[in-house]
Amino acid sequence: MNKKPTIKIGLVQISCTENTNQNIEKTIAYIKKAKEQGAQIVCLQEVFSEIYFPQDINDASFELAQPIDSPLIQIMSEAAKKNDVCLIVPFFEKDNDSYYNTSVVLNSQGEVAGKYRKNHIPQNNGYQEKYYFKPGNLGFPVFKINDCRFGISICWDHWFTETQRAYGKQGCDIVFSPTALGFCDFSGAHIDKNYQKIWKKMIQGQCIQNGIYMVVVNRTGIEKGIQFWGNSLVCDPKGNIISNLDSDEGVLVVNIDLNIGRNWLSHQQFWRDVREKY
Repeated sequence: MNKKPTIKIGLVQISCTENTNQNIEKTIAYIKKAKEQGAQIVCLQEVFSEIYFPQDINDASFELAQPIDSPLIQIMSEAAKKNDVCLIVPFFEKDNDSYYNTSVVLNSQGEVAGKYRKNHIPQNNGYQEKYYFKPGNLGFPVFKINDCRFGISICWDHWFTETQRAYGKQGCDIVFSPTALGFCDFSGAHIDKNYQKIWKKMIQGQCIQNGIYMVVVNRTGIEKGIQFWGNSLVCDPKGNIISNLDSDEGVLVVNIDLNIGRNWLSHQQFWRDVREKY
């Protein structure tokens, strides 16, 4: 009998300050805790090493951007290697004269396995990302560890069916979503407790439609005008939130049964019946 395919994933949820080194050190300590609990893939939150700077428009914030061969990525490569884990590291990327909201994937040897650039860029009160980031130009790349295929969907991306559909059609088991969402007091932002409920329902629907797990890693704490709500979660392919954090900092490690999504898709046959054009 074949062994049931499983993989342990870890989420790191922290509150950030303007002290970048402190944010990094705290994150690495939580990566170690995730490894101690058996995590094989660990995902960090959106722009994990900095405060969420796109709340407003400030030219000085471009100084936070770094190339992929920066000291930050080298430090996280060492953390991946030391802890023998695959790391998903979201950062503010500078590539020549272009800037992206990027997540780099580091394998357990600390090598760059590839990267994803956020495709959908929001513009709203408190979320001025269009000023800073170009839309991604790398498509929807798929990464593999053992028998698990996964993709990345950064925050605003996970609201769009097209993103998760692209990964579902490529046979992904999991979509990791580094995120920065919270209660916002900016006029007209409309991000309140009802919005949080809607957010969770949306994620549940995306999982059901595409036969995937979604692993959403949100930040927590108060930064300027946003109270980030944390609540990082794991939702299974049948829309069940199987584990989550609250608003406190912490690490969450969850054992994922890959057969749940595969059996769901085999029964539902979404990819057989989908009509791309009407």
